[in-house]
Amino acid sequence: MIKTNRAFAKPASITLPESLPSATPMPVWRDALRHSQALDVGAWHETLHSTWGRYTPVVNDPKSFVAKIRAQSLYGLSAMHLMPNASRVERTQRDARVDGMDHYYALFSVVGTVKVLQNDQAIELNNGQVLLVDSARSVSYVADQNEQRQDTYAADRDAYRQCFVLQLPRQSLVSHLGFEPQYGPGVRWDTPAGRALFKIVSDAVDEDVPMSGSTLGYMRLVIYDLIGAIFSPPDPATFFRSEKLFQRVCNVVKNHFEDPNVTPDEVATEVGISRRYLQKLFAMRNLTYTHFINSVRLDHAARLLRRRAVLGTTQPISAIAYSCGFGNYANFARQFRNRFGHAPAVHAKGHDDDPRTGRLHTN
Repeated sequence: MIKTNRAFAKPASITLPESLPSATPMPVWRDALRHSQALDVGAWHETLHSTWGRYTPVVNDPKSFVAKIRAQSLYGLSAMHLMPNASRVERTQRDARVDGMDHYYALFSVVGTVKVLQNDQAIELNNGQVLLVDSARSVSYVADQNEQRQDTYAADRDAYRQCFVLQLPRQSLVSHLGFEPQYGPGVRWDTPAGRALFKIVSDAVDEDVPMSGSTLGYMRLVIYDLIGAIFSPPDPATFFRSEKLFQRVCNVVKNHFEDPNVTPDEVATEVGISRRYLQKLFAMRNLTYTHFINSVRLDHAARLLRRRAVLGTTQPISAIAYSCGFGNYANFARQFRNRFGHAPAVHAKGHDDDPRTGRLHTN
């Protein structure tokens, strides 16, 4: 997956519709964390890492950080109630690459307001609303500053910023739906599907009764269908028709990435489309042309650096960078570190990154 970073547009600020009266969170949701043990930063990472991946709370004083987490299985899917007192929680693109998590999750705001920043979009999630988030991409969660100031003096700290998170395995979800759900703007929350999803999830949290395996499987498919209805692309038919055309664009980029001067206009001309439509093809997939071609260049550079190490050659790293289409070595080194978590010289010495642990090991 490639992180979106559109240089030509500022992040859009999107506010979802007002909370629905029928979707007011059940009391059990509010009380779910009341008797949970408070966690420090270390316990936070240990609790989340194995199932959810790396998420780092941003606080002025780590000693002041307190979080509560309660894990739950909902229809056989991993879920959790969550309440951190951090002003911000970050997941970087390197975090996503290193821990290898590949799922969506439905984020329900139970109490309070949180701003979610992903794919260059800032979305306000209010009490009783749901948003689909992609674990394979960087994401930031920013608490409402007014609520944060209130929370500082609140006698009941459990009353602020509680979320419920339901994990949706990507491969299983996409295989069932036949398309990747859209997790940006255009969410059709105020619909029967949106209200049904909230009702099904809240009832399961409320009742938590044992079910047979066949019932659990059926309910998971119901949730998948509702997610598809709420977060489907604006025009699935158009999306499918564009797949072959998008693959042609990708192939042209892969054939010309070594040219530092190749432009989106030249790629579009070779494919036989306009530059504007080329940008639309990438945008439909939450990508940009620039990040796609740079990703292709970086992957090729990594392969050449490994080959250099295996063969024991002394080819300058800068020469490899230039041969992959980078016109500036400093820019190449910065992007390489952001993508792989270490400098090109580490690859050049015959080291690589373990995608599960993040530790370096010798080939």
